[in-house]
Amino acid sequence: MSRLVFGWLTALVAGMPLGFGYALADLLTEVHFRCFPARPHAALADLAAVMPRASRRERLQVVRRMMRSYNRMMFEFFRLPHLTRDELLHSVEVSGREHLEQAVSRGRGVVLTSTHLGNWELAAVVLAHWG
Repeated sequence: MSRLVFGWLTALVAGMPLGFGYALADLLTEVHFRCFPARPHAALADLAAVMPRASRRERLQVVRRMMRSYNRMMFEFFRLPHLTRDELLHSVEVSGREHLEQAVSRGRGVVLTSTHLGNWELAAVVLAHWG
């Protein structure tokens, strides 16, 4: 069943114009926020530790922005299977690739680390396409 839903979602999203897909992801943020209350609750608890002086209202604004970013990332994720290599590489801006290439050229392997910020799945696909 999950393969069927995934296939349906990827086909649906692949046919959407980019601007429309991002606008739809943004519009669904409030639905996401209200229909999955455990997610904003957990994020608020984390932000209380990170932003102890912020008001609940300020933390709620951050949570909504986080969920908006997540929705946009999911839109991008479901587009991935239908992107050509050129479309994929054109959609990502990379700075510092020369550092990775220099490390790889040493022939001793490379360990990459990343923060869990933005669409890091997309970055992994780009790395795979680079070889």
